[in-house]
Amino acid sequence: MERIKSEKREFASNLNTIFVILTSVKLLMTLVLPFWQRPVKSFLELLGVENADEAIKSLSSESDIAGLCFSTALYLLCVSIPVFASFIFRSENEDDGFFVRLPTAPQAFCAIGTTFFVSYGVTGLLFLFFDRVFAILGYRFSPPVPETPSSPYLIPLYIVYLCVLPAISEELLLRGLAMNTLKKCGKGFAVIISAVLFMMMHTSPANYIFSFCAGICIGYFSLRFNSLKLGIIIHFFLNLNSAVLRLTEKYLHTTAGQMAYTLFFIFAAVFALTFFIAFAVVFKFRKLSHSNEMPPFQKRLLLKQPFLYIFIFVFIITSYFGVISMFS
Repeated sequence: MERIKSEKREFASNLNTIFVILTSVKLLMTLVLPFWQRPVKSFLELLGVENADEAIKSLSSESDIAGLCFSTALYLLCVSIPVFASFIFRSENEDDGFFVRLPTAPQAFCAIGTTFFVSYGVTGLLFLFFDRVFAILGYRFSPPVPETPSSPYLIPLYIVYLCVLPAISEELLLRGLAMNTLKKCGKGFAVIISAVLFMMMHTSPANYIFSFCAGICIGYFSLRFNSLKLGIIIHFFLNLNSAVLRLTEKYLHTTAGQMAYTLFFIFAAVFALTFFIAFAVVFKFRKLSHSNEMPPFQKRLLLKQPFLYIFIFVFIITSYFGVISMFS
């Protein structure tokens, strides 16, 4: 009985730590990333910098070296550093294999392909449906168009900013800390909750459906093959695919750009379908095991975390303004 009480206290403490980190990162992303211009401008004017408006404009643009470096530094400050620090000082977990194990090549290819197939398939169908519904209602759905580097020499830094840092930081937080703790309530439960949290960490409502579907797949494969590194790999290639599409979109006005975009799209679709079928045949879809699962009533400890409700409140506010900005 005493051992059960001790495990319950430890679980509640770990949950509290996770939601403190999640809420802190979400607040930093909400307050710093969109609203840094005014305090930075005031600081530059205090230093006597001429053309402070031009400097802010340059730092706000991810198409040149100054803006891309500044955006990378902001992401490191708001997301990566807090996550790395919390991961380093986490309490030891008995399942160390989850953090160090590398997936085999067949596991990695099948997991990446299946995640692409499910995430893009579901998102594409729902996008077409909602786009049609909103058109009937008289609204025009306009997802934000992200900036891309103006020079090919900036592409490596762009890949680090868009693919490497988010893949490592977000997987350490959502799967390495949150899901790995929540799996004591059941692995399926942990996958779903971590996917919801993953969705809520994103700042643009246009990404909610895709990030939830991707979160389900990443969580499933990470636990199915007992490898956090597999989740990082999948996340990296999802973001890399988005980066390639963004970089080629600006050349769609040319015949070569249209051909490159079409060929890449076909390659990605064939890759996803091929390895989705390969996974279904070779590894097969199976329910995750539920060994060492805590009693069901202890899942309610999740609802007793005060920072969970702060996190939800911030998500609702940011989603409201994000949805408004997407329609005209």
